[in-house]
Amino acid sequence: MQQSPTTCEGESLEKVTRLTTAGVTQVLDLFDLPRGKEKEEITKDARVKRIMDFLDKPCAAKGAKDLKAVDDAAKEKVRAKREATAAKKAKEQAKKDKEAAKADKLEKKEKKE
Repeated sequence: MQQSPTTCEGESLEKVTRLTTAGVTQVLDLFDLPRGKEKEEITKDARVKRIMDFLDKPCAAKGAKDLKAVDDAAKEKVRAKREATAAKKAKEQAKKDKEAAKADKLEKKEKKE
């Protein structure tokens, strides 16, 4: 048995309205919707309205972060740091090898004398 869209909408509104303010905030975060900054936008009713508007017509929020781009940038930063660390270790190892070779050469020279 199907329900009419208005009945479903009314039930959804009722369920969202029953949530605590913290619950409404979690739903906003789940859908990546703005919490609101001005005094009128931070009331529970205004937040519930934003959730219901989103449920009526889901779309990306204005100014929303592209989470994939953020994730890719973070991965690139980690990769670059890993490469820099590897290069630094290789440079230090080369320096140690050079010093060891120089010490060996000096030691052999002293033995000959």
